[in-house]
Amino acid sequence: MDIPPYQAFLSGDNLAYFWKIMKWILFLIAPGIMIAMCFPAVEKTIDIIKNIFVKNHDEQEDEKDDYEVRYYD
Repeated sequence: MDIPPYQAFLSGDNLAYFWKIMKWILFLIAPGIMIAMCFPAVEKTIDIIKNIFVKNHDEQEDEKDDYEVRYYD
């Protein structure tokens, strides 16, 4: 079984057929990917909005920055 020649493999008909198949694959798969990604995006947006209205938001940020210094003899 021989490999087809380079010119035959990348002929206009083969490329047109390839892009037709790719168009349909993307047409069918892209909505599923967008739906799957919308849930984490909405969750992250809700977390950001929720953190804006939390009363002790500044205190939480300060606690993250604090650390304990220990001296060993």
